[in-house]
Amino acid sequence: MPIFHAQSVPSPRPMPADRGELPADVASAPERAWLAARPAPRLRVGFVTPNLLIGGVEHWFLGVARCSRSQIEWAAAVTNPAAVENEMRTKTAEFAPVGVGAAAVRGLARWADVIVTWGVHDLTGMISGFHGPVVLVSHGCCAWTRQFVASCRRVATHFVAVSQAAATPFGDAKVTVIANGVDARRCLPSRPREQVRREWGLGQSDTAVGYVGRFSWEKNPIAVSQAVAALGNGYRAVYVGKGYGPGVCEGALRLTPDAVFVDPLYQVGDAYHALDCVIMASPSEGFSMVLVEAMLAGVPVVATRVGIVPELERNHGISCVTVPIHPSAAQLAEAVRVAVSPGNRAVVEKLRRVALAKYTAEAMGRQWADYLLAIARA
Repeated sequence: MPIFHAQSVPSPRPMPADRGELPADVASAPERAWLAARPAPRLRVGFVTPNLLIGGVEHWFLGVARCSRSQIEWAAAVTNPAAVENEMRTKTAEFAPVGVGAAAVRGLARWADVIVTWGVHDLTGMISGFHGPVVLVSHGCCAWTRQFVASCRRVATHFVAVSQAAATPFGDAKVTVIANGVDARRCLPSRPREQVRREWGLGQSDTAVGYVGRFSWEKNPIAVSQAVAALGNGYRAVYVGKGYGPGVCEGALRLTPDAVFVDPLYQVGDAYHALDCVIMASPSEGFSMVLVEAMLAGVPVVATRVGIVPELERNHGISCVTVPIHPSAAQLAEAVRVAVSPGNRAVVEKLRRVALAKYTAEAMGRQWADYLLAIARA
């Protein structure tokens, strides 16, 4: 499978005059002066998504749209009207108008120069008649990702993955890797750590072990309660997110009756700075925005070696505290002890510097803008 990192995308060529502008070679002198002085038109890119929830892909798009808007004009269409959260729609609308339903997708296809999509099964009928580039993005490597990639390969002209792990569903296709990036401002606290912990009902001496994200069984959120139950007194389980997986909360409470459950936070730094350790024990990840958020917040992480964890080890010679793909409670507990120990602080600080240098929304937005301009002009 050919892998092309975003830095290898060729330099953009000038945008063709394809929107009804008067070509410079037939314009009068005043018209040529006006053409030269006005801002260049931005590339119009439509984003087609199955949902608009408070999740990793949504924050990925927010980062891309916010940090590329000087060159790209964005608009979004959500295919599933039942999967739209008002807070995220409002946040998205700051950088891209949002439409919902099949009619919105069709309108987007008439407006856009380029379409970027992920997670939508059988996009063909929705964008019939569109002849520009269609970029299919992979954010994972699980069976669900492989299914939607297979259903959209006929209509896609270009393939992008957020990590080398996420490129595997594309098989032998030519894939460009553009690493995810996080808005570092979201990882800063807006309130004192002590205040947040008091609201959670934690004691001053409690060690808060957290899970951040979607409460879904394939993410293995129950690992937090398994670790805390094995660690015993002085440790508390904290779950920040929503319960899309039936029985996850009940299973956590059986192991840790005093577990704390917190609704998703846009300013997620408030949660990270109140936690002492984050566990990510998913058996499969394409990237893991939570890992980078925790890195930026300076919080110790225990994780399975999935997503970008192997890339951190290979490219930067550093890693969070790792556990096997299917860790035991004892393995999780020991990993937490190592993660929160004073000897791990230097590693946590180095991971924070790596995240600031390599995995910010600004870096991601620049790479996406360069990539989209290049394929539009090819």
